Amino acid sequence: MYYLWTVETRDRGSFEENIPELGFRILDSQTQAQIKTAASQILANNQLNPEAKALSLVNLYLSHDLKQNAIETLDDLVSQGNPTAAIYHQLGKLYRQVGLSQLALQNYQKALELAASQDTDIPALVAEDLSEFYTALGEIEKARKWYNQALAHYEALGDVQWVNER
Repeated sequence: MYYLWTVETRDRGSFEENIPELGFRILDSQTQAQIKTAASQILANNQLNPEAKALSLVNLYLSHDLKQNAIETLDDLVSQGNPTAAIYHQLGKLYRQVGLSQLALQNYQKALELAASQDTDIPALVAEDLSEFYTALGEIEKARKWYNQALAHYEALGDVQWVNER
C-alpha cells in the first residue's frame, strides 16, 4: 500500500510556517540544479552497475535529506529484481525514519531472510535497529529480544567495541 501526498506551497517550507511535525522545505534553485547535475553524472557513469548507481543516488538524496527520493530509488531497485539484504535494511531504516512502521518491519524482515545465509553484519544491524524500533514503541520485551540478538551477532562478528559500549 502506497500513499501519495501532494503539498502545494507558497514558495515556503513548513519550517517557515512554524507548524510542528510537518517537516518539508523548499530547495533553492541552486541546490536543485546541483542535485540534478550530480544525479545525471551518477546515472551516466558506465563503470557503476545498477545497484551501485542506485546506492550512489540514495547517498546523494540523503545528503540533502530527500528521504522520499531515496525510498523511491531503492523501491525501483527492488522492483528490478535480486535486491540484497543491505538494500532491504536501508529501506527499513528509511521507512522507520518517515514513520511508516509496517513498511519498516516488512523490509527489516526481508533483510533478515536474505542475510540468514550470508556471513555479513546485516543481521546485527537489523537486530540493533529493531531493538531501537521497539524501544521507541514502548514494547520493552521485544526490544530486549532484539537487543540480545544484536549482542549475539556482534559478539560472533568479533565487534568488541559495540559489545563493550553496551
